[in-house]
Amino acid sequence: MLERDESIYKLNDNIVIRKNAGTKQYWAFNTENGDHYSLNSTSYWILERISSEPGTIDDVLMHFLQSFEVGHDEAKKDFGKIIECFLMEGIIKKEGEKKDENQKENEL
Repeated sequence: MLERDESIYKLNDNIVIRKNAGTKQYWAFNTENGDHYSLNSTSYWILERISSEPGTIDDVLMHFLQSFEVGHDEAKKDFGKIIECFLMEGIIKKEGEKKDENQKENEL
């Protein structure tokens, strides 16, 4: 289960994601060591979102809930498992914490 986490999640620099829309196949490739991972459409969607717009897991989950018809509790539970796996395999990484507008203004 995901705990409150304000870390920014990003695709690791050595990971490339690909899809074949015709066959509905999805992959993640590690360009440093040659590891490759077959993904389902949900896992690919998550990686594509993190790749194009790094953010917190809550940000990704919010966009997912807006895009698909799935319950919040079910999605949060599944996201926790997927994110843990991606972190363990080195597909994604955490970087710092998301700053709200008040924090940004205080730093100026």
